[in-house]
Amino acid sequence: MRERAGEEHLDTGRVLVCVLDADGRMTPGAASRVTRRFADPAVGGAQLVVRIRGRHRWALRLQDLEFWALSALTQFGRIATGTVSMGATASSAGSPPSTASGRAPGRTP
Repeated sequence: MRERAGEEHLDTGRVLVCVLDADGRMTPGAASRVTRRFADPAVGGAQLVVRIRGRHRWALRLQDLEFWALSALTQFGRIATGTVSMGATASSAGSPPSTASGRAPGRTP
């Protein structure tokens, strides 16, 4: 990505790459909120919380709860161990992202 950005004459320090599932979309304002996290030089990536659209329907509400619960447990484990995984699932629900520094957002080392 850095090489491609250079070929396009872009400032590689200001390029943000977002990966979403084909049916994913970001919550309005999520990009501006997440880019602030990158002011910390220790942050190299962020993964946003995934939520299922259409949660007003019973089956989708259960799917959302199941997905969120498993994702949250995994993320809490990453925070506790100071590790990160930048999987393909990077959609947004407006919740603060975890950071690649291994710290929960807003926490100091």
